[in-house]
Amino acid sequence: MTDKPRRAAIYARFSSDLQDARSVTDQIELCREHARRQHWAVAQVYTDEAISGATMHGRLALLRMVDDAERRAFDVILVEHIDRLARNAADTIRLREEMEFRGIEIHTCASGLVTEMHAGLEGLMSAMYLKQLAVHVRRGQAGRVREGLSGGGLTFGYAPVPGRRGERTIVEAEAEIVRRVFAEYVAGRTPRDIAIDLNRDKVPPPRGEFWSASTIHGNRARAADEAKRHRKETRLGEVQREFQRVYNSYVKGMVSEEETGPLLAQLREEREALTTELAAMTPPTNVITLHPGAVKRYLAMVNDLANSLPHRTVSGDEGISIALRELVSCVTITPRDKGTPKITVTGRMAVLVGGDLFPHSCGDIGGSGGGI
Repeated sequence: MTDKPRRAAIYARFSSDLQDARSVTDQIELCREHARRQHWAVAQVYTDEAISGATMHGRLALLRMVDDAERRAFDVILVEHIDRLARNAADTIRLREEMEFRGIEIHTCASGLVTEMHAGLEGLMSAMYLKQLAVHVRRGQAGRVREGLSGGGLTFGYAPVPGRRGERTIVEAEAEIVRRVFAEYVAGRTPRDIAIDLNRDKVPPPRGEFWSASTIHGNRARAADEAKRHRKETRLGEVQREFQRVYNSYVKGMVSEEETGPLLAQLREEREALTTELAAMTPPTNVITLHPGAVKRYLAMVNDLANSLPHRTVSGDEGISIALRELVSCVTITPRDKGTPKITVTGRMAVLVGGDLFPHSCGDIGGSGGGI
């Protein structure tokens, strides 16, 4: 009677620094060949594409594999190299310990079984590689900038020169838009007014559907705040997962209270500090995305009314009545002690976005909540 073949789960990943989706296919084929030589049955294949191994955060396939390991869906995890699982030494060691607890081995095509020493050394080497890579990338970018070349990224008005890294060529159609924006700004117009005219003239924006004031002048402070918030939220998630892992190890009797007590206290202190810092930070911008068709319909109706009202008789015109009912969410009449009552008209778009769509003033027909 022969034993059943061991069930293997193949994990493959290529990171953004490789920029080659074929890498995943090559890794899978190499692992399949290794599994055949070991007489293992491939039970599942997990792939994360264009994702860095610096952290386990956001690697959905890896996290799904860990969940499947709890159900003992396989007996062996097979990867081309240990750095495909993680480039962070702590993550590598933690993942190996968790799999060992569940009776699952980790193997690589080159080195075979990943032992405790193997995981520690390879994880340390991968972490050092990441740090060196970051230094080399920054050095290369700084060198290109000193030579008058682009350090990376795309800038509106320019396009990369094929085959000549770091060089840019002017896109004349976009350059005309840039010159127009600068000329109008120097002439004293506000970014908001410039954006309104660009949208009216159907000028394509750098990204998205419409121009806005921040498209022109940007918001560096908000971007920095959002990046800081993202870092703290990411760290909070890592601390919470680590706290839960250590606590579960204590509950299952894997470690003693003397070993877990100080670590849990440290993690709890860091978790509380991060929670307090996040609560004190400026709340993230609540961006509401409307369907482009709804926005276009709204603007078309406003433009139609603005162009046709001077030439039409309002009384008895059913078309105007329907259009106004589409644009207006409610009309509020507030009595006053003296004089005429205050009439406030709230636009339907203002209700959708939870506030005023445009600044308004008394008697401004384009307002979305102004008094008359």
